[in-house]
Amino acid sequence: MKKNIFLSLCLLLFTGLFPAGAQISQTKDPEKTTRNRTRGGKRYAALIDIMHQAQRFHSLDSVRKEIRIIKELGFERVYFVLCNPGYPSHSSPFNALMPMGSDMPYRVLETVIELGDPNWVYLNEAKKAGLEAFAIIKPYESGTGATIPEGKVAPYSRAMVKTIGGSHIHFDNLLTAHPEYRVQRKPPADSIRQRINEPVDALEISFCIDSFTNRTGLNQFLEFKGYPRSAVAAPDVELWVSKDNGTYTRFSKPLNVSKSFTRKPVYDANGLKLYDDKEHLVLKFNDLNIAEEYKYFALLVRSENKLYTLPYSMIRVFTQSGEIPVTIGVHARSPIVLPGKELTQENKIWGMEVNPVKGENAVPLFRKWGIEFGWHGTGFWGHGWESGGILGIAKGVRNEMKGTPCEAYPEVREYWMQQVRKAVDMGFDGIDFRLQNHSAMVPDHLSYGYNEPIVKKYKELYGIDILKEEADPYKIMKIRGDYYHEFLEEAARYIHDHGKVLKIHLRNGDQHSEESYLKSDFNELGFWTMPKIVIDWKRVVDLADEITLKDYYHNNYREELADQIKAYARSKNKPVWAICNVDHREFNETFFAAMDRDPLVEGVVFYEFANGVMDTYGKADTSKPYSLTILQKLFKQFGYTK
Repeated sequence: MKKNIFLSLCLLLFTGLFPAGAQISQTKDPEKTTRNRTRGGKRYAALIDIMHQAQRFHSLDSVRKEIRIIKELGFERVYFVLCNPGYPSHSSPFNALMPMGSDMPYRVLETVIELGDPNWVYLNEAKKAGLEAFAIIKPYESGTGATIPEGKVAPYSRAMVKTIGGSHIHFDNLLTAHPEYRVQRKPPADSIRQRINEPVDALEISFCIDSFTNRTGLNQFLEFKGYPRSAVAAPDVELWVSKDNGTYTRFSKPLNVSKSFTRKPVYDANGLKLYDDKEHLVLKFNDLNIAEEYKYFALLVRSENKLYTLPYSMIRVFTQSGEIPVTIGVHARSPIVLPGKELTQENKIWGMEVNPVKGENAVPLFRKWGIEFGWHGTGFWGHGWESGGILGIAKGVRNEMKGTPCEAYPEVREYWMQQVRKAVDMGFDGIDFRLQNHSAMVPDHLSYGYNEPIVKKYKELYGIDILKEEADPYKIMKIRGDYYHEFLEEAARYIHDHGKVLKIHLRNGDQHSEESYLKSDFNELGFWTMPKIVIDWKRVVDLADEITLKDYYHNNYREELADQIKAYARSKNKPVWAICNVDHREFNETFFAAMDRDPLVEGVVFYEFANGVMDTYGKADTSKPYSLTILQKLFKQFGYTK
């Protein structure tokens, strides 16, 4: 307990030395609008992600100490990312309700029992300390969509929702009761649906042996030079099969594998062409006759060459009737292992998983714990090229977008409004709505948006029945965005009628939606943290009192990101707050100097600082937290005043 409290205090010391005179323009005390600024005029605010804090056991005393430190060190505004109703898994499978015990590394359930309502406790302590308190509500944060194998039970999940790969667990209150409200995929034709249930006759996997470029980071690229045909040796291949995606066994029949070379286009997970013509090595597994009860497969390919594939578009599965759609996974489930306790299949409690892993780390795990399909979509960067590790294959495709509710249903918008009314009635000074979430991890994001209200609205606007004809994915995302805006308008009326402040998250991709809706890397509409909607950002700025920019800078602050949003907000006298994401190592002089020079940014919110503090603690000076050393340097450099 003392260690947990100490770490929490270190965390808050990290945020606290940057005083944040974060009063809104409507403040009753004009003096507070000029206090606590950098030389560049920036205001600062602290942020506490309550669900993340709850991972470490929290009592009323520890919450109170955190808030007191924030107050004593000069902050005037604090943001709280609220726990969503039902405490869905949040950012990771383990960040959910799990068994209690001091040996457990994640203690959300104990914290909830201890505090009753963590959201209210944090707010109450902030108000008693005289702080301005803002709630951050993430409407789409309804559960990561992590799975357990078919037929298994996660005792601390309130629902097990059947899906590809097993059952989804730890959804929020809405999807626990109504999983049908999730964003839906276009239903397959009856002939395809019947074909999926037949025995698998053949598998095919292609490897691009021609040159290609793949983005692996902000300014990092994999430049694959390729191989001539003569330099590519036949790889060693293993085929594994499973009935439940919990236990895999090696396929017993000798493999009849044919090898060929061909030139063909390269497509991404959404079927969009990346290259017109590339050389490929094609392996085809013939005469398999895998019984229909085996719905899951895994390929292990070992080669002298580094062979790359886009598994989401370069793996094909056939029955006697023809090709079938499949879902791909490159991550294995990774269970929590408690100190001093041997973990076996017999004593395993399903639902106690940490973040799934891929590459060589996944090879020893998938056989006993199964594959997590579609984790992080195609990945953080690029189009999803993979080399090594496991290549998991599931017959069929997901019918829903994991844990993402569809805003087109009035019941979904009303559920969100219940959260708004509760936050206002609890006494928050304002509400900030964030689109980013951890519930929409799918690689083929253009395949979704076929819920009945969207189908009806599309036909009303464009005269096309998208269940029978091809749809424009951008138009679907725009329709969804309009329904989300309808919710924002209702929320704005309630918030303003009660004298509170409305903030809304935007980011660079919103101002380039027509170009970025196809892309799935950082800051784009298809990125795995986005709900895959297009919003009218100017209408959002008009509606809001303040704007929060939630861009991923990756320790490289760029004024040009969201430049139109910032300029338009300034013209409307709407303050813009940018994000300093400490977990992305943005807490340094270079980043702050660039940020401080941006004339269109009014203030900065310290975001995701918990992991940053824990990761850097003690590295620079064993006598005090590393973060505190950085704070002192920045305080001197940028002239923060109380």
